[in-house]
Amino acid sequence: VCTLTTSTSSKYISNHKNWFNKSVMLFYILLAFLSLSLHEVTAEERCTNRPAILTIRHENCIPRIALVPVCSGTCRSYTMTDIEAPSILQRSCTCCKPIDYTNSSVTIRCPRPHGEIGYMNTTLMVKLPKTCMCRPCSPLPEIIPSEFL
Repeated sequence: VCTLTTSTSSKYISNHKNWFNKSVMLFYILLAFLSLSLHEVTAEERCTNRPAILTIRHENCIPRIALVPVCSGTCRSYTMTDIEAPSILQRSCTCCKPIDYTNSSVTIRCPRPHGEIGYMNTTLMVKLPKTCMCRPCSPLPEIIPSEFL
């Protein structure tokens, strides 16, 4: 017959509970990552440079509708429990953002200055996204305390 003293058995149970809690936490984290990876982002959903119709406005000029490139699409983000500090949530948010730009000139019709009758062509320089990529939405990673249940 094997007997354990009270202090030894409670220490064993405490260590076993900590190991079990961390194992369960790790299991749920792995399950979350697995579920994220099961959803395959289609080519139509990926972050990329796409054409869009925008209205360019400038002072009193006649608005001009133009087909211009924009960054649009899906990027991966997640929120998960910190395994070392279960009361803390770690969040990683990525957004579809331009990483390279190009300048383009757009001609619009504007009223002549000083009350003269008629319109004149005015050229505007417009900054447009050239290359798009998933980048952090905010400058710093966010770690937020979770709510206790």
